[in-house]
Amino acid sequence: MVGCNSQPPIKSVDISSTTEVVKDRGIIGKLKKLFDVQKDVTEINVSITKDRFLKKSIKAGKKKLHQKKIAPVIIWDFGGQDVFYSTHQTFLTYRAIYLIVLDGSRTLDDPFPFEQYLPGKSGPKTARDYLRFWINTIVTYCKGSGPGFPKIMIVLTHKDQLKAMEVEPRRHKLFREIEKMFSGSPLLSHLVIKEQIFVNAKNKRDPEMAKIKKVITEQAMMQPTWGQHLPKCFIPLELEFESLLSRNDLLITMEQMERINSLQPVRPLTEEELKVFLKFQHSVGRILYFDEVNLDKHIILSPTHLIDAFKSIVTDRSFCKGDTKRLKSWDLMSKKGIIEKTSIEKIWKKKKNIKFKDHKEYLLGVMTYLDILVEPKRYNKTQTRIPAEFYYVASMVRTSDTTGYLMSPTFAKRNIAIAFRHSSSMIPPALSFRFISYCLSIFAVKKYGQKDDELLFHRSAVFNIDQSLDMCVNCDDEIIVVRLVHLRNRTLIMKDLASSIRECLTVALEKIMTDTEFLEQIPSDIHLHRLSMQYSINETKELAMHLGMDYQTWDDLYVTFGEEPERLKFEALHKTVVGTHLTFNDIRKAVEIGKIRTIHSLCRVVRGNPIDFDQEPEKWDLVPTEEHLDRVAPLVGNNSLSFLVELGMKFQTWEEIKYKQAERDLVKLNRHILQEWKSNFCSLHNIRPSLRDIGKAFNNIGKNIKIIENVLADLL
Repeated sequence: MVGCNSQPPIKSVDISSTTEVVKDRGIIGKLKKLFDVQKDVTEINVSITKDRFLKKSIKAGKKKLHQKKIAPVIIWDFGGQDVFYSTHQTFLTYRAIYLIVLDGSRTLDDPFPFEQYLPGKSGPKTARDYLRFWINTIVTYCKGSGPGFPKIMIVLTHKDQLKAMEVEPRRHKLFREIEKMFSGSPLLSHLVIKEQIFVNAKNKRDPEMAKIKKVITEQAMMQPTWGQHLPKCFIPLELEFESLLSRNDLLITMEQMERINSLQPVRPLTEEELKVFLKFQHSVGRILYFDEVNLDKHIILSPTHLIDAFKSIVTDRSFCKGDTKRLKSWDLMSKKGIIEKTSIEKIWKKKKNIKFKDHKEYLLGVMTYLDILVEPKRYNKTQTRIPAEFYYVASMVRTSDTTGYLMSPTFAKRNIAIAFRHSSSMIPPALSFRFISYCLSIFAVKKYGQKDDELLFHRSAVFNIDQSLDMCVNCDDEIIVVRLVHLRNRTLIMKDLASSIRECLTVALEKIMTDTEFLEQIPSDIHLHRLSMQYSINETKELAMHLGMDYQTWDDLYVTFGEEPERLKFEALHKTVVGTHLTFNDIRKAVEIGKIRTIHSLCRVVRGNPIDFDQEPEKWDLVPTEEHLDRVAPLVGNNSLSFLVELGMKFQTWEEIKYKQAERDLVKLNRHILQEWKSNFCSLHNIRPSLRDIGKAFNNIGKNIKIIENVLADLL
């Protein structure tokens, strides 16, 4: 992958520079316009000398920077060691383009020369195994950015290890196999493999190196967030961050941040604007900022600082060579899944780790918040909470269950099971570790046998609910199974208790999947449509009002769309959100303030209605023909707008189609929508159209998928 003083001094960007006072009205006017300042200004303090400004101008002129459109690119290199899997969800962002690099001199099924844990695979691992793992992981943690996003580029390297005549056959063979590997899966639409890039990474003049840059640029411009307007007043603080990083200031306090902001000569941000600025910088990967109690007083300017802190205490065994204390700590973690607080203290007292000591409580708090570390609940004899002497590290446990707890002859009669499946073919290990970490933070680990061994194992654990009831969690590669185990008989398990535990665990999983980064996204039309389907007209009105809609606007919409309730609800939310910077978090807060029933609405907004394509999946992978589209069009009925949105198209497309549609012919309108989706939308977004996509959209507008199945039966 790829300590706080009370009032540390704020250094200027350039110590040698002097402050100049600008009073020229023309210059002041230009600066006010540039930074969107409304108030009267008679003078501005500028901390850059004429000499320095002249040097920078000459440098920019030589490079012709003023004639170029430049977008900054932040590059992350994710650690492949399995101990770092649990950190990936912190850095996998929906705003990114991902590159997976494969050794093109080897086949997809050649065994790797090193042994490493990978979910669902024992024994030798192959490029095929790692490719499937990484693509599943990326798509799992980067939801909500639109159909076919995020984009994942596959790049082959080691071209120099093949003979010239072998390169083209190998290129075509590997990319054909990759396409075949994901054929029929929604994951295929995320892959960027059309260019079939195969490089010699040792040769910077390899023409395909330039092709990588070209494709990244093209894909960046297709991102849903490309072209998003940002306030100009953010720019000075971004420059301040660069200045701080150049001085190796990797972490600052909110107090420092507020002082830096207050010293801005043109227009300091308001408290609310500053929060928006920090959250945006977090979302694009420049900084780490958590708007949570006890964590919102610090800002990590270099995200690698957190990774370095994590690596100093939780790392791969290969990095512990020559360090006896760290080896001892690693062995304890791998056997019992714990690290003592005194061990962290000793590790961070070392010279190379001393930079973490000053902000120890904050860094450990972040790791706890991300479920990387878990502080267990401990009580004294009077049932008073006392601090634990260690943390659990679920991702580090390597031991298997050999206690015989699950092998009891009466076990089957004493338990009931709850199963959680993931929408993809694999449950990422980070999800498993975070789920077990969540359970560790709530329940005590059961002790069992003559040695009172704690039942905490690799991707499984047993917890005490009460004196007669245990909870056994087992995370496999495709399913999470939670068993409630009674001391005597499962019939004695109270239904209300079982139901409550199921609800808590379901919400916990949804929280892990729908993380805070998702909540900072601006909802798309498809999200707004799904959200509108969760509520009645009155609830939608209440939500719209809490989001800022006025009564007159609602009344106007009701007059226009009152006889089309589904359309009314969608139009209301669309009009409220589009054109603003309202996020899912704003919607969540509005729901809570208005006390509108939640029914886990945002989770449903992300995933849509569940649908089972497991029976004869190949028929749903067909590219729809003209006859398929002709037969489906009448089935959509008066749900045209909802259907268009569920296919992934924007409200603007609806307005364009409606404008061209002079007569009121629903079948013709729906047929037009299907054709627009297949011919233009899928082509533009590099998506392979399939009947599966149509089936999902049909299901998400509340229709029974069996209707399509029956109508198309003779064509499938």
